[in-house]
Amino acid sequence: RAGLAKREMLIETGAGLKALRLSVHDGEVREVEVDMGIPELDGADLPPPDDPASPGLVSIGIRAGGSVEAFCVSMGNPHCVIPVEAVAEAPVETLGPEIERHPLFPRRTNVEFMEVADGEILLVRVWERGAGETQACGTGACAAAVAAANAGMPGTTSVAYRSASRTAGADSAVAARASATAASGGPSAAASSVSSPSTVSISSRSPSPTASSLFASRIHA
Repeated sequence: RAGLAKREMLIETGAGLKALRLSVHDGEVREVEVDMGIPELDGADLPPPDDPASPGLVSIGIRAGGSVEAFCVSMGNPHCVIPVEAVAEAPVETLGPEIERHPLFPRRTNVEFMEVADGEILLVRVWERGAGETQACGTGACAAAVAAANAGMPGTTSVAYRSASRTAGADSAVAARASATAASGGPSAAASSVSSPSTVSISSRSPSPTASSLFASRIHA
């Protein structure tokens, strides 16, 4: 806001204190960098993995029969990332609420449908817990970045949000962008920065990436 001089601050959230770094020009905030904390692949809000050697990877049974392969991660709130071949055709409004309230998630979950485009770009639609499909989600961008890193994608990717346009009856691009940097090794912090009300950039390092060949084949299909 105009006249703001402070460059760093702490914000209390349901996931604990978050450190913010503000870029201020001419008395106006132009960019906000947020330390999102360490991605967690286990915890009370997440289901256990199918294989302990592949943390985060879960096969989820659905009402229509069969199952979907997903990557579950907490960014302070639970996320379930589902790879799809075409995000525009993803069953967001049917499978989203079903996964949100699935018994595997005792406190419900956010659901991201993720398509890999051109090998480096993630196209994402998000079903937010308690809200339905929304245009964008900062923690959801982090979750998608961590899922992609664990599936062995290149270290740097971009995330572009898509949302269903109910007025036009088609998908419309939303000007939300995220870039992710993933590094192997131990856990590290994830951060997001907003350079305008419609722009989000994510830097995310996942805990010990261990790609599942099944999950990787699904998101690279």
